[in-house]
Amino acid sequence: MEVISGLGEKKPKPNLKVIEYNNLLAKIHIAARELKISRKEYLNILARSFGVGSATCLSHNEMRRLLKIFKGMGWKVKPPAGKRPARRDVILVWQEQARNAARQLGSGWEKRLRETIEEECGVANLAWCQDIGVLQRVCRRLEESSGGNDQDPKRSGSSGR
Repeated sequence: MEVISGLGEKKPKPNLKVIEYNNLLAKIHIAARELKISRKEYLNILARSFGVGSATCLSHNEMRRLLKIFKGMGWKVKPPAGKRPARRDVILVWQEQARNAARQLGSGWEKRLRETIEEECGVANLAWCQDIGVLQRVCRRLEESSGGNDQDPKRSGSSGR
């Protein structure tokens, strides 16, 4: 019998201190680049302020102090880019996909679509649901409902609500 590796194994938790360290180090290098600080000037700041020759030798608090120094030199932290809004045409495709999945349910499909949209998105109108992830979940739920009805005709009645 063949054993599939990876099943049942727990993934290690991310080390938040390492993640924070890497984020701070990245910000330091971004700030130095955006301020157009020469390598020589950068090393002088590290030596003068912290007595080290590399930012990798700094503690978390020292890295934060270095970023304050850069802010004092005029560096501004840019807000994170965040999630790009989905393109309108992609949203429309997923909304139509949800309608098609609901139509497979037969009579009463419009009501079922409204209920599912409201449960997943918090609004009863499909046009107001603009989140692709939510629309994908709606499609999945409706397709599963449709598949269940095809396999077991006795379940086509009310769902006990």
